Amino acid sequence: MLVERIEHKWLAAFTRTFTLCKVQPGEVVAILAETQSRRVLVDLARLALEGLGARVFDLTLTTPPLTAPAPVRSTGASDAIGQLGPVVAALARADMVVDCTVEGLLHAPGASKGQTASSNFVGLTASSFNSVSLSPPLVLWSLGLKAGSLPLFHAGTHYVINILAADQLELCKRFAYGQGDRFAGLGYTLGQSGLPILDGALAWFECHNRSRYEEGDHVIFVGEVERCGFAEGGEPLVFQGGQFATTRPLQP
Repeated sequence: MLVERIEHKWLAAFTRTFTLCKVQPGEVVAILAETQSRRVLVDLARLALEGLGARVFDLTLTTPPLTAPAPVRSTGASDAIGQLGPVVAALARADMVVDCTVEGLLHAPGASKGQTASSNFVGLTASSFNSVSLSPPLVLWSLGLKAGSLPLFHAGTHYVINILAADQLELCKRFAYGQGDRFAGLGYTLGQSGLPILDGALAWFECHNRSRYEEGDHVIFVGEVERCGFAEGGEPLVFQGGQFATTRPLQP
């Protein structure tokens, strides 16, 4: 049996996340989970919220049998809740709901091609990206232990890696330093995982969050590429020697 251990750094990451959500002492917070949810996430959420002075209760629902592949991005109506009126009523009494269900309830409904409205997506600029394997197709990237988005990426089942083009420098800076909703006003298309493929990206990889390895002060994420694509022509955006550049072939 696999037992997941609660470590201080993970608790600190959850606390930072709830602090950013402006959780106040005395607020009522519901944690919604399923029987197939990772219990360690529920425990971390409870400990972090109680540390901020919130009044916490949790609801654990039976995970329904799957009749189709599990959705990665929620439709906003989990089958786990169904028509359970008392559950809906209990959640309505909370000031905030922390979603630890398998599917996830707090994401907005899927958007269509050309989406430009504000979103609930989380994105960042990563400088470390490498190929690992061709069979199966694997890639890796890393994220610092102190990053506020680490719990979200660690718990998520999928992510999309967008390779930026040379003319997307401002977009790179937005996801590196921007505050608030970094996707607001951007054009993108949702992939089959329900996550955004940015307009103008030179290439993209839609990945299953296969493995995570903590090394030093970073977590290494290994993603299994399920789908990918690329644009014809164009040059990649490169960061080298402390400055942005692009690649050009060497002259013979």
